[in-house]
Amino acid sequence: MFLIGMWNKRASVLKFNKKNAGIDWKLEIKEGDSWVEDNVIATACSPTSPCTAMNEILSFVQPKSSNMLYMCGWAYFDPTLETPVFASMFKMDDEGDVKYFYSFGDVHSLTKAKNTQKDVCRAITYDEANGNVVMALEVMSPHLRPSYTSYSTYSDENTDVVIILMKDNGEIKKGYNINYGSASISMGIGGNSLFVLDGEYVFGGQSYGYKTKYQNVTYDTVAPTYDSYLFKYNPDESGDCFFTDDITDNIITQTKTEITPPAIKSNLFKKLTPSKVEEMSKDRFLFKKMNNLFLGYTSKYSGAFDLVDTFKYPRMCA
Repeated sequence: MFLIGMWNKRASVLKFNKKNAGIDWKLEIKEGDSWVEDNVIATACSPTSPCTAMNEILSFVQPKSSNMLYMCGWAYFDPTLETPVFASMFKMDDEGDVKYFYSFGDVHSLTKAKNTQKDVCRAITYDEANGNVVMALEVMSPHLRPSYTSYSTYSDENTDVVIILMKDNGEIKKGYNINYGSASISMGIGGNSLFVLDGEYVFGGQSYGYKTKYQNVTYDTVAPTYDSYLFKYNPDESGDCFFTDDITDNIITQTKTEITPPAIKSNLFKKLTPSKVEEMSKDRFLFKKMNNLFLGYTSKYSGAFDLVDTFKYPRMCA
């Protein structure tokens, strides 16, 4: 039995004993090796703003009949700002031993409006039929957005969806970018909302309207409201109405070096040493030291409610 998420502002996994609910161990993700080399803000780390290669786990999956778990989430570049900047994922066994750790995203390049790029992994699943680990990322980094040069100043401030396929051994296979073209609309992904069905990638999310090759639904810029969606994508189908791009494994895993004052080493894709990111502790009485950690209450949102706006817009490809 696992408790997965964030502990002390670090991505953490706690394993409980099924018999007595005691804690067998707690895994926290530290800053690692190459992350510190790449991060010129590392001096800002402190006990209240710890540096880590992953601050929060947003999604995880454990394949059937496997003792391996796959986690994905995000990390801060500057822990004092508390803004998600780059996506992270790792593989571990059910005893907390990290097998590999990757991060994605260009933390140094800026958007056309001079804002920081942000990348977050919000969902991960396992494709049993093909033996692939599948991740869904919200991305802003240009190398994960093949059509980036055609984006307007406003649309490049928004996020695309990138689906990344990876083998069990950590080999990146390829990726697919889905976007709203020149529209200044972000595609949001629901946490842990991704699954694979008959070769199609299905995920939920939200956006302020949408734009396809056939439809364009705008939003109120003064008082925008999110619209939820269920998205099904088949990369083998041609002639659909979406704005999409394929991304090769070489592009996803590329690295580069930028020399700017001060000199900055910028890795778009990073492999961190597992032994340097994992911090294992065994404290069976951890929760007994914490009072009022959880508080049960009656939610006013419990129960059913009318889905008034379920079919508010026409189908994207109608």
